[in-house]
Amino acid sequence: MQLSDRTLHRIKRELRHDRDDDEDNAIAQAIKSAVVAGVSSLLDHSAECPIRDLKDVEYREGRLVFTAQNGGRVYNSVHVNDEDVMSGFSESDARLFVREFRRLKARER
Repeated sequence: MQLSDRTLHRIKRELRHDRDDDEDNAIAQAIKSAVVAGVSSLLDHSAECPIRDLKDVEYREGRLVFTAQNGGRVYNSVHVNDEDVMSGFSESDARLFVREFRRLKARER
């Protein structure tokens, strides 16, 4: 789970543009460079779970629900800016994801 490559590249391009703005003095440039470096490192993080470790994925009550092989929930409490990440998908995208997951899972057997 991470930002798409397209979105990640766009954000990094905008950060570089802001960092390279020549209108600021040296101290402001140094502060901007430090902030951009910090934000960039945060963006490069992701959460992974191998398909083999998941039993199922469902779209239930407006959110994706990941169930591990042991019956526990995976990604049950992932929030960004106080918003539930698993509720952030459109219904059509979430259902497409579930369908693709189940197709890949069936090939695994």
